Amino acid sequence: MKSTRLKILIMVILSNMLITLIIGTVIVLKSSDAFEEIAIKKVVEVTETYALEFDEHLLSVVEAAIEAEIFVESLLDVEKLFTDSTYLDKFEVLISPIIKKIAERGVVTQSSYVFFDPSVDGKIHDVWYSDLDHSGEVIRQDEFPKSFYDNLGPGDEWYIVPYENNKPYWTEPYYGSVEQDAHISYVSHTRPVSINGRVVAVVGSDYHFTAMKETIESFELYNTGYGILVNEVGDVIIHPSIPIGDNIGEYENGAYKWLIDEIIDHHNGIVKYTWIDGEDKFLAYREIENGWHFAITVEEDEVFSWYQHFLSILIGTTVAFTGVIIILSFRLSNHITKPIYELSKYVEGMKTGHYDDVIPDKLTLQKDEIGQLAATIESMRFKLKESLDETTSYFQILEMRVKERSELIQKSQIEIEDALVQNDDQNKELQEINSQLELVFKSLEETQKQLIETEKIASMNSVMTRVAYEFYLPISEFNKLLSALKSEKELIELQLINKELKKQDLTNFFETFDVAYKDIMYQLSYMKDLVERFKALDPDVSKVLLTKFNMSNLLKIIIDSMDIPFNIGVDVICPDSLELKQDAVRISQIVMHLVENSIVHAFKDMDSGMIVIDVDMDEELRISIKDNGCGIANEYLKRIFEPIYAYEMDSGYGLSIVYNMVRKSFGGTIECQSTEGFGTEFIIRLKV
Repeated sequence: MKSTRLKILIMVILSNMLITLIIGTVIVLKSSDAFEEIAIKKVVEVTETYALEFDEHLLSVVEAAIEAEIFVESLLDVEKLFTDSTYLDKFEVLISPIIKKIAERGVVTQSSYVFFDPSVDGKIHDVWYSDLDHSGEVIRQDEFPKSFYDNLGPGDEWYIVPYENNKPYWTEPYYGSVEQDAHISYVSHTRPVSINGRVVAVVGSDYHFTAMKETIESFELYNTGYGILVNEVGDVIIHPSIPIGDNIGEYENGAYKWLIDEIIDHHNGIVKYTWIDGEDKFLAYREIENGWHFAITVEEDEVFSWYQHFLSILIGTTVAFTGVIIILSFRLSNHITKPIYELSKYVEGMKTGHYDDVIPDKLTLQKDEIGQLAATIESMRFKLKESLDETTSYFQILEMRVKERSELIQKSQIEIEDALVQNDDQNKELQEINSQLELVFKSLEETQKQLIETEKIASMNSVMTRVAYEFYLPISEFNKLLSALKSEKELIELQLINKELKKQDLTNFFETFDVAYKDIMYQLSYMKDLVERFKALDPDVSKVLLTKFNMSNLLKIIIDSMDIPFNIGVDVICPDSLELKQDAVRISQIVMHLVENSIVHAFKDMDSGMIVIDVDMDEELRISIKDNGCGIANEYLKRIFEPIYAYEMDSGYGLSIVYNMVRKSFGGTIECQSTEGFGTEFIIRLKV
């Protein structure tokens, strides 16, 4: 009953765990998707906010440069520019207040300038207004010295590139090249002023890059997030760990080339990646006005820290709920199996010969299947007790007869001894008496054999006990199935009365009924098989069917028809020419029972094994079935042919059936030789 209780307990627990797992998985997947979407959306929104702020600043620089370009081109007199050597002096005075106003309208840097090419009239004409000291006042800065134009080089791309290419240009971050602005880091947008294809001036506006850098470097999100800035080819402008100017695509031997390609090829987006420190990260990016890309990266673990806390709470709740279900399941299984457990104790008692223990009325009078089973077992106990009493009486009579014969023999021996003492001449007569005594001893041996056969009859009590146990299992299953069907039926009736019955309810009931019906038919088939086993214990020798067959071919057919595991080999040794006229069916049954016995019992806890069937023929047919399995202990070896005697949890009929067939159907002999750890051999000798 412990195993039945354990099965119920395990079934309930597994069902609960399965339901909990399904619900938990759905919750985790749904919440994971929603939380990931929210987290990604937040990172993207922050990135967009910062990028738009940078765009606003950079656009103000572009607008200032374009406005200065428009004013210069619209006011410039082309004819006087190249004919009047004092024209640019006057023009410089004209546009100076305009450039100042453009600078004052700047959103961030308050900067605007015009630098004329000294080669036009041989003089310096710089108009540059800016608030370099952040004093709040835009002032005109000193003109650059002529040496500046004579020694243009690195850091002067703001002037060189638009002058040489005649195209607008965004600079990389650079420091000023004259005394008053050497301490300031710029990003400039400069545009050429062209007359008939010749660049005569460069106009533009500056953005103090230090402000952008400080904003990005001080950025924080989720404690681990930081901002980065790369140019249009992937070179680092701002990054907390990669040096400025290094290309991310070439970093770590090109491990992140795919990442920088993704950023450069798209205006904005978000990607997941694993950094060199092993951390999984999100990176949201957006292109800003000057072609650079601003990005924010955060660690995935930091983003999902709340989600992991949520998972911990969910797991803890699931474990607590499972504990409650285990306790309730244990109580339920104990309530269901307790009456069956009590009945099993009475059956075990009958198995050991205790037939006087009466089953209590509280079990036999129950109005359910348990009560029916208890009444059946009580009736069986009463009949077995009557049979035992009759057998005991028969043994007592038999013992009296044996005692009388023994006393008679003892008396005869005394008389013979007296006669020998009295007369040696009666030796011949004494020899005849000895011969008679030998006959008497033979008679006693026959009597002893009869006693042994009678003892086998007594062993049928054990058979009956086993029958009770074998039929108990399907009956118990019937009980559970009928109870389940009854509950389903009552539920359908209740729904029908309340007019709540649905088509799905009937469908579910029919499905439950089909499953129960198949299980009942399986149990009936099992009980039918039990009846066939009991019938096979006493084969009817009158039904022997003699046929002529080849023994080698018969053995091959038998082996091919059996379901033999792949790790067990079967070898047949038999002369191909051996022809027999005998009952092939029963010989097949004998071989199949013994091979199946080896497959089931010989190779437990072994990875592989071998069975050898050896057949030869001289004056009688000899069949040997030998395995290299675990063997049989000596204490069990003498009783293995007794009906249902078994030292493991198996039915115990197969070897008894083989024994009866060999002895009664063929008048042959069977013996078993076994050594623990080295295998077992059954040797059969049949008269043919």
